[in-house]
Amino acid sequence: MMNKFLGVLFLFVLFSFPTLAQSISGVVLAKDNKDAVGYATVSLITRDSTYINATVATEDGKFTLDTKGCTDCLLKIIALGYKPSTFSLDSLRTVFFIEKETYQLKEVVKRASRRIVKMNRSGNLEVNVAGTYLANRNNIKELLLSVPGVVERDGNIITISGAAPLYVVNGRKVQSYAEIATLSVKDIKNIAVNNNPGVEYGGNVKAVIMITTSVPLDRLTLNTQATVRKSRAWSHNEYLNAIYAFKDVTLYGTLQYASYKKKSFQDIAFSSIDNTSVPLFLSHTNLVSYPSDIRKLNYNFGVDCQLSSSHKLSLMFDGFVSRINDTGNATNDVINRSESKVSFHSLSKLNDKLDYKHVALNYNYTDKRGLAFSLAADYAATHSKRTQNTEEVFSNSNEATNVANRVTNNLFSINPHFIYPLHQRLSAQLGGQFDYITNENRLEYSRSMQKRNSETKELISAAYMGLTYQGNHYQAQIGMRYENTRNTFQQDTQKTEQNSSQLLPYASLSFSLGNTSHQISFKYDMQRPPLGFIGGYSYYLNHYKFQEGNPMLRPQRNSTLDYALSWNNFYFSAKYQYVKSPIMALSTLVSSSDYDMVKSSWYNLEKQHNITVMMNYSKSFDWYKPSLTLAYIHHINYLATKHEHTETLSRPVPYLQMQNTLVLPWLDVNVNYEYTGKGYFRVFLTEERHLLNLSVQKRLLHETLSVSLYWNDVFRQDISRYEVYYQGLLFRQTEDQDRQIIGLTVSYRFNNKQRNQKIKSSDQLLRL
Repeated sequence: MMNKFLGVLFLFVLFSFPTLAQSISGVVLAKDNKDAVGYATVSLITRDSTYINATVATEDGKFTLDTKGCTDCLLKIIALGYKPSTFSLDSLRTVFFIEKETYQLKEVVKRASRRIVKMNRSGNLEVNVAGTYLANRNNIKELLLSVPGVVERDGNIITISGAAPLYVVNGRKVQSYAEIATLSVKDIKNIAVNNNPGVEYGGNVKAVIMITTSVPLDRLTLNTQATVRKSRAWSHNEYLNAIYAFKDVTLYGTLQYASYKKKSFQDIAFSSIDNTSVPLFLSHTNLVSYPSDIRKLNYNFGVDCQLSSSHKLSLMFDGFVSRINDTGNATNDVINRSESKVSFHSLSKLNDKLDYKHVALNYNYTDKRGLAFSLAADYAATHSKRTQNTEEVFSNSNEATNVANRVTNNLFSINPHFIYPLHQRLSAQLGGQFDYITNENRLEYSRSMQKRNSETKELISAAYMGLTYQGNHYQAQIGMRYENTRNTFQQDTQKTEQNSSQLLPYASLSFSLGNTSHQISFKYDMQRPPLGFIGGYSYYLNHYKFQEGNPMLRPQRNSTLDYALSWNNFYFSAKYQYVKSPIMALSTLVSSSDYDMVKSSWYNLEKQHNITVMMNYSKSFDWYKPSLTLAYIHHINYLATKHEHTETLSRPVPYLQMQNTLVLPWLDVNVNYEYTGKGYFRVFLTEERHLLNLSVQKRLLHETLSVSLYWNDVFRQDISRYEVYYQGLLFRQTEDQDRQIIGLTVSYRFNNKQRNQKIKSSDQLLRL
């Protein structure tokens, strides 16, 4: 198979070399951060500066210029805020890097109608933040939820298709969301979403959110923020971010402390019924978690050094410390084999301490020909200590169960990436991935004197190769990734070893027709089960309910076809995915010598079909900034019910989101509505849900001070209701995680150097 692939690559390269044409095409990029420089003037001149021809680059920095047959001419590129640059006429050059002017405009504020959502030259959904009303969002989570197709589920950020994204900040992969949480919204330039990542990403990465920050202002910049909020309990959050830039060195650091309290409710029911409608097993639990206190300290410190015009080095240390204290008070009713009802009360006290540390080293090299090399090295360590004490009070006896769970994870990762220009329009991408992950899990049940000690070692080695061809109005990319995974799981005397290798192809095509942009891509990948699904994530609820890992889990394999269209203010995407051996969290009924119990774990199903269609319309009407997102989510699952019978679960989920921002003089008003219909999300049948969020923001002192008042989930409808029937056991749950919040946020940002100029419209910017 590898020989066929190399043959295809050879033919692709052979037929992609055009003869020296009468035109030259390329893209203009900023030398410091590799951003596209839009609307740059590209001129063709002779050696004695005689003008021959000129053109203006597009918004994405692309241009095509007729050379008029001149073979000894120069290209001169001029753009606002950048030094005039001159290049020799070279048919092999496709990327033109220009340097920023020393006395450039430090900050530009644009108030005119601007296209917020678009498709960039790589075919990804891109949202402009800097200079738009989105730059006034209170925090990074609120900003991400303004991106079409990004939603919140169970408090976590995911894409609308259900994928947990990988974050990339300024080209560097992020290992933890805690690092994202420390970003200042005011420093973010744009956000791009790739819903079908290429060969440089492994199979566990289903979506990538790329965040690009603006170049920091000279000297010291401080961002401070404080939030106080009320749900059923009071919570608070403080934030301090500092950036110090001088010459070619940038120092930065962030501290964020949060104390979050809530009161949540869960109604959990399991039932198994025979053909006579007689319950063989019934378990009903009403659980109230209160007080529930979560305290977390996020931090990061780093330095970026521009060693020369071609070399950049960065070093960062980040992490977080969290403490969770939770008291669960539950009433339980159980009907077991004797068909007699057992009622009891349980009180559970949970204490969880988590410490995460991460060190990242990144090196980047780029030359004038477009040759680029990057090397990222990461080391991360996680230590978790979880203790749980559960007291169960029966009519004739009391039982106490102490559960202690210690987990230690270590990650060492190296990722080299190399770009080599083969021709004026053709470049090759080569790279690899090496991850070594270890996991130690110590679990003890005091009541049963049971101990489960497990160790997991995972070695991931991958290499990939791809080609990118840049035409006048299109970009084509093909590639192949070879991935080998070795996994060893040992629990007491049981040892399981898995070794898998796979060739994973990828192909994409981005092209423009008139004022429309299109992108279509295909990817085949393999998704490994997380280590917690194999040996960790243990949990004890009561005498009849527990959770543990499944060391027999197999990787799931995905084939994904994705299409996207961008036209003016309209964006459309459609994705189809076929999943072999999908991994699902499910519950089964197991029997002991005395009674039946519910065991929750993770299992491989047979197959799954996923279809996601999304449409977004975003427009700026002077002071009114609406954004409308419509989606159709269809998950088709094949689930074993009982007696070797497989049932097809297929009910699509409609989705609607309306974001409305009124930008009044010194005041922003946000009215956001979200609707999710009834249907299957994975294997769970979810009920419909309506959400309404309101906020008002006042900007003062030349926009350095911001005061925001917000009310999330106005009608307290953010309540999850879902069910699933698997192997004769019906599971239903209703949970209210206390997400109705009224909060007040105060932000202050200052820099000791004044802004040189504020520009009120993009037209004025172009005239300059």
